[in-house]
Amino acid sequence: MPSTITTTPLRELAPGLWEVEQRRRAGGAHQRFRMTVVRLADGRLWLYSPIELDDALAAQLANLGDVAHIVAPNRYHHLFAGGAKQRYPQAKLWAVAGLPEKRRDLAFDGVLPADAPWGTELDTLVLTSVPRFNEAVFFHRASRTLICADFIFNIRSDDSFATRLIYRILGAYGRPAQSWFFRRSIQRAAFAPQLESLLAWDIQRVCMSHGDVLDGDAHAVVADVLRPLRT
Repeated sequence: MPSTITTTPLRELAPGLWEVEQRRRAGGAHQRFRMTVVRLADGRLWLYSPIELDDALAAQLANLGDVAHIVAPNRYHHLFAGGAKQRYPQAKLWAVAGLPEKRRDLAFDGVLPADAPWGTELDTLVLTSVPRFNEAVFFHRASRTLICADFIFNIRSDDSFATRLIYRILGAYGRPAQSWFFRRSIQRAAFAPQLESLLAWDIQRVCMSHGDVLDGDAHAVVADVLRPLRT
């Protein structure tokens, strides 16, 4: 069955920070994918976890600036990275370790955590302690926003029984949570120092790939989600 795709308009979360969500419905289940957009100090754009880009969304992005960087943030979030690179061939395409071997059809320009040209605007942490994912998470200092992909889900509700069932099986429905698949992939001894580095950020918002954006004192929410991993 072909999927039905709907894409929200770009929404500004804070100065220099936007999000756009794409929802795909196939076989009764919904999938939600979010792309986060940051405008860097030089006026160019940084795309995290690109969704499928159509002309309408590309026009919205063009109103914000030129796309300079495309980040495929873990070993699973890469399906639309090639399409984004085709649309913006001048942009640099970034991967995490293991992804270039998985996607030999794509020519990546860099593998994180290399020295990235966005400097201190975005703090970078690659979760090498979760090697199944190797997820790169970022902290946008200006807006105090944690940007992540599968690190945290926030699926609060859904009108699809199939979707609710899937996320309940993953242990990530109805509240901010990590999926069991992500958590069981964590190497706890190596994760501990990375976790403390992440929690040292003054997180006021979480912009994740799956679910509703967390706004407000998000640091307390993140700390609560991760509490079992700190004991």
